[in-house]
Amino acid sequence: MVKIIKKITKRIIKTDPDVIIILVFALIVSAFVFLKITFLSWSSNEIDPFWASLGILQKAHPDNPIIFPHKLILKRGESADFGVRVYNELNLSLEDAIPFIHKCINVNNEFLLDDRMITLTTTKATINSGEEHGFKAKIKVSEDLAPGMYVCALVVGAEGYEPYVSEYPYGNLVIEITD
Repeated sequence: MVKIIKKITKRIIKTDPDVIIILVFALIVSAFVFLKITFLSWSSNEIDPFWASLGILQKAHPDNPIIFPHKLILKRGESADFGVRVYNELNLSLEDAIPFIHKCINVNNEFLLDDRMITLTTTKATINSGEEHGFKAKIKVSEDLAPGMYVCALVVGAEGYEPYVSEYPYGNLVIEITD
């Protein structure tokens, strides 16, 4: 076995340097292709491109029950893709659950009186206890909303119900409105 390895080594050393460079290059390319195929197959099962485009690279879980982009910059009248991932920690199913914007305030601590100024549109879902769900949504800002910074509670609960925010998964969303 040792004699065979020595013979192969002597032949490689005597071989033209261009051939060696081509062989090394071919091995490197093969390794990259293998790694790319391997990692793509792993990642394609885990992260949807929609969530990746929003920077949401993990699912919601008991330690982090609601995940969404916490800051948006939008122009008046503009809409954008928005996503919310939520884990139901409650001991009951959330029937007709939907994320919604709740009680926005501006930098002067004034509440937005018209809930239609910032809207979140998505479909309802039932989230069983101990399960995670991702809502793909659109967020839209009215053209009538004054430029500035707004802080809103984003709540996942029953639509049209004024929740005690602590009952349902929630978080703060900062929206900067520009002209």
